Amino acid sequence: MQFNIGVQRELHPGTVLTVDYIRNVGLHSLLGYDTNHVGDARYLNVNAALNAISTTNNAFGCGTGTDAASINCAINAKATIFDYAGNGLDSGYGFLGSLGAPATGRTPDTGAAFPGINPSVGANQMLFPIGRSAYNGLQMKLTSQKTDPVPGMKSVNFVVSYAFSRLSAMARDGDFINNAFSFRNSAVPRKSEQSTVTA
Repeated sequence: MQFNIGVQRELHPGTVLTVDYIRNVGLHSLLGYDTNHVGDARYLNVNAALNAISTTNNAFGCGTGTDAASINCAINAKATIFDYAGNGLDSGYGFLGSLGAPATGRTPDTGAAFPGINPSVGANQMLFPIGRSAYNGLQMKLTSQKTDPVPGMKSVNFVVSYAFSRLSAMARDGDFINNAFSFRNSAVPRKSEQSTVTA
């Protein structure tokens, strides 16, 4: 869906101001959507998270406990969140490369802490016609034409233009199939501003 509304006014002979508002809405573009919701915080596997914490703490010589004392011991020994993520306190994308736990020789309880709805499946990207984008733009242009401005010059034409626009889309590029990774809000707003002067 697209439309524009514009006004044009001659400010004085040879000088014209044009202002246009443009709106373009794209609907039903294909968007890859992970139906297993790998990485979604709603599907925390508590046993896998505790196993990742225990494994990390043990690697830093703090035992296999998952209590605050063991975690503080590991942190004091320079453990970082990347160490915990490397042992499974991460999404199935980050820890298992989007595969399910059995495909990597693990059980769901030794796999990723955020494996999705079914920890045995891994990522399941499916295409749905759910993409939406909206473009709003304000364009202004001032043109002026002068005849015989100076001796030896028959005519000169000046153009000054300015554009301010905003694109809000569920994908970074609507020309290609994109994957949705946010299960809460996948809109990506972007603003652009452009002005040109030509003579």
